Amino acid sequence: MSHATRSAAFKLYSTVGGTHVWQLKGAPNASAFFFECGLTVDADGAPKAYGPRGLAGTLDNLGNAGHDGDWWGLVTDKHGNPIVQNGVAPQQPCLGFYISQTSLINNVLPETDVRRFVNADTIPYIALPPAHFTSTHLKIGDQALLINANNGKYCFAIFADTKKEPNLGEISICASRLLGGPTDARNGSLPQGIIKLVFPGSGIGQGSIPDPHTIAVTGKMSLEHFSNHRDKNNTLLAAYPEFPNFATALTSAGY
Repeated sequence: MSHATRSAAFKLYSTVGGTHVWQLKGAPNASAFFFECGLTVDADGAPKAYGPRGLAGTLDNLGNAGHDGDWWGLVTDKHGNPIVQNGVAPQQPCLGFYISQTSLINNVLPETDVRRFVNADTIPYIALPPAHFTSTHLKIGDQALLINANNGKYCFAIFADTKKEPNLGEISICASRLLGGPTDARNGSLPQGIIKLVFPGSGIGQGSIPDPHTIAVTGKMSLEHFSNHRDKNNTLLAAYPEFPNFATALTSAGY
């Protein structure tokens, strides 16, 4: 389906970093949105995401967490130096590794506890630039359906990490694994075919990290509500005819 044809069938909410973001025709901005993009693997929040240069077993390049004087992806001490885990489980189980942060947190735990953050290796999540979605009322912790239209696999996920760059393709290691995608945060990527349906206002918000089962159950509830009460004519099923697996996966997910 060409851009012009899709524009006739759906409302173009915005174009973010070259990616067209759509909503149902006539829907207010503060409603569910969807888009097709590539995939890059995000390791943030995993206990072994980052460590000092030269440490074996880190999941991602340290430069993705910042640099001396500006460690935006790591927990630091009062001097601005990354805190090194002491190897004492469950608070700091990975000796020698840094503590990687995510935007969504468990606010009952201190910053020095890795469980305060969303573990990319065990929780399916997406990372988005919220500044580009303010009128949708998107908030941290909201739910999403992810479909790999290349192979027909899908999973539910939460919006757990924010970013400034207009890149819509980042998902956690866990989410990519569930979609049958790459799991290497250094080099793992797909060029196209990842379709995300995001439900603003669907999460419980900041302060709590749901487990994978809860994400799957509540995500399916959001999808079914959208299908039954917002898209009664099932127009979304025809949104990406160039990806035949999309409609099949959407139906399997509960549409």
